[in-house]
Amino acid sequence: MRKTGFPVPNLCIGIAGPSCSGKTTLTGRLSEILGAKAFSLDDYYIRGSKRQYGTCERPENYDGAQLSEDIARFAAGEPGRPIIVEGFLLFLYLCLSFSHRFFIDVPEHIAVARRRARMNTPMGKPSSIEEAWLQTGLAEWRQYGAGQANLPGVVHLPYEGDSQLPECLSAIGWRA
Repeated sequence: MRKTGFPVPNLCIGIAGPSCSGKTTLTGRLSEILGAKAFSLDDYYIRGSKRQYGTCERPENYDGAQLSEDIARFAAGEPGRPIIVEGFLLFLYLCLSFSHRFFIDVPEHIAVARRRARMNTPMGKPSSIEEAWLQTGLAEWRQYGAGQANLPGVVHLPYEGDSQLPECLSAIGWRA
């Protein structure tokens, strides 16, 4: 059931943060409450010959332009329906425009522990991929992703607890 009560007609929320910070979980919860369409930057990973580097933690490995086109196409087809986009490098793509931007603050040691905990689980990736991330991806996150937290207009969310959802809803002016 879709709810109404948005202060702007084209609500588009961006959620960024390090790997294993809870972006997908928060996006799912918000989407359910707001009746929003969710997009994930992970779905725009460039596979095969277009991939420029050996790891996934670089902005060049994702097609932000295609994501932007898909969001615009969706918004044109369903004007007024909220959109939520999540991804760890999300705010680096200048072609994407958000009415609200949130960054989930997770201490690095917690993100690493969460990634290690999901190794070889049904929802996780094989341990060889996780170990490669620990060897190179973490450094690339520091280089490319961590600075998103300091961009103007980004609202910081705690890495755990029940306050993320109410903080997001309050920041966008949601009235149930």
